[in-house]
Amino acid sequence: MTAEFTIPITLPRCYSTLGSSLFTWDEVLKFAQLSNLSSVEIRCLEGGVVEPAKFDSLLPSPQQAKADLEAHGLTLAMMGTSVKLLDRTPDELDSLKHFARVADALECPWLRIFDGGSAQESPSEDTFKQTSDFLGQWSHVRATEGFRCDIAVETHDAMANLAISRNIIKGLPQFNVLWDTHHTWRSGEDLAEYYTLVRDRTVHYHVKDSIGRPSKRKPFTYVEPGTGEFLWAELGRLLTDRNPESRISFEWEQHWNPELANIEEVMPAFLRMTETWK
Repeated sequence: MTAEFTIPITLPRCYSTLGSSLFTWDEVLKFAQLSNLSSVEIRCLEGGVVEPAKFDSLLPSPQQAKADLEAHGLTLAMMGTSVKLLDRTPDELDSLKHFARVADALECPWLRIFDGGSAQESPSEDTFKQTSDFLGQWSHVRATEGFRCDIAVETHDAMANLAISRNIIKGLPQFNVLWDTHHTWRSGEDLAEYYTLVRDRTVHYHVKDSIGRPSKRKPFTYVEPGTGEFLWAELGRLLTDRNPESRISFEWEQHWNPELANIEEVMPAFLRMTETWK
């Protein structure tokens, strides 16, 4: 990590440690500070996904972690969990509790959960019922435990589809959204139409770029921001009236796609592509 980027901050920008999964906690903070970011999104550290069983080994004490963030002029914008909104396993609510305790201690407002399900069909009535119960249980846990953080559902699977997203939003109690703009666009949906649907509940945005050439794991290939086919200018125009407290987060999926360039090589492109956004 030798590069120092000096592009000025024009909006609160962030990056997901999915793009630097080998970094330690200290290396993440140093990199984010040198990149002139305002916050970080924790998903991976030291080669693996951050999960409750690894909190003690991967993260410093809450007091030290808060001091580290302050020393680097950063906040913790989000912690990424593997919990799903739809079709969960029985232990996922307990996992959320563990994450929430750490998030609150580090003054992190959001826990990412996946949507789950399928972009090919809307959830069944039984799934809607179970999911509504889960949201109610989480609401009860937050009130009982006094948690300040809350969940944000990533538009990753079922909610990459606009019509299914409408059904899910209509059929469930209120929930917040992490809009993965690339998933929506690669699913063939219109960015403006989808933004209209989720604008008022979106608290975090994932951005990245790709070209329509198959890769090892996907029917497309991730590329450096600005060198692919993603509609950067259109998204920037759309987000002018977003929630001002939301974050624009660069999700460079090197952890799942190790053939990708290192985050140090592509971060300047993300900063350039978003430097005029308001």
